[in-house]
Amino acid sequence: MENLPDELAISYEEAKKTTTDMFNPVIWTQMKGMAETFRQSGGLPKALDTVPKIILVMQAGREMGMAPVESTQDLYPVNGAVNIWGKAIAKRLRKFGWEIDFKDEVFDKDAEAVTAVVWRYVKVPGTTTYEKRIHEQKYTFQMAKDSGYTIANNALKVGWKLGANRMKKLRYGALNMIIQTRLGDVLGAATGIVEVEEDIVLDTTPVIDPANKPAIEAPKKGTATDVAAFLSKAKEKKENKDKKVNDQKAEDADIVDEPADTEKLPVERVSEETPHTEETAPVTDLNKMEKKDVIYSTKKAKEDHERE
Repeated sequence: MENLPDELAISYEEAKKTTTDMFNPVIWTQMKGMAETFRQSGGLPKALDTVPKIILVMQAGREMGMAPVESTQDLYPVNGAVNIWGKAIAKRLRKFGWEIDFKDEVFDKDAEAVTAVVWRYVKVPGTTTYEKRIHEQKYTFQMAKDSGYTIANNALKVGWKLGANRMKKLRYGALNMIIQTRLGDVLGAATGIVEVEEDIVLDTTPVIDPANKPAIEAPKKGTATDVAAFLSKAKEKKENKDKKVNDQKAEDADIVDEPADTEKLPVERVSEETPHTEETAPVTDLNKMEKKDVIYSTKKAKEDHERE
């Protein structure tokens, strides 16, 4: 608020008491009270375990024209977004004037397929006649498999087992494709159908440049890579790295460094073929040397030598 002119600024406490098209403090206070009571009742889905989450779905439901309890039963948070249960999507479609039907249903092992049909009559502009507008979408079990929706922990998910569960999954999948691509306004504040969105695993693996690809790759979605094996491999790599560091430290400890100021003298190599003989300087007889060649240490020594 500090960036607003003083005449436009308003405190948080004042804002909570102000009614606008977006916010009604009375309704907000009522929702908080209901949310806390609903939470204490234990009658809500597991995901709605805090007051803020309950208020979120209640507010989303309110924007979609739902009653408080209806919103807590028809809406559900999945992957960080509010979604609508499949059983409630039919009511949403009819609210917008659409009718629903399914055709060409095949349920035979892996050959299952469903075609959803959504239609309504729309008045032709400038006339008194109506025309039927139809949306159709086919959805197959193979499409779900190819999308990675059907497998978890290397096994078929319960919701996709052959029978009634798979039939509902296929029907909701077909409807979801129609709604997401053609009738998005039907969803309102929701983002999709729970039975479909819950099968979508968000991939949070960062994109890595192939040139800087790490030595160990994390398990990829849809593969049979075992997480335990991945963790074991990572642990082994860390242990090998620590071992190299410790070995280097031990090797460095065994080396005694020479003083930095020590002057290293060249070593004279002696040939084994030529024996070394120490040469002795000849003894000089001072009496046989010419006087001019003699260097005396003192004047007296010079005089003594001359007398001889």
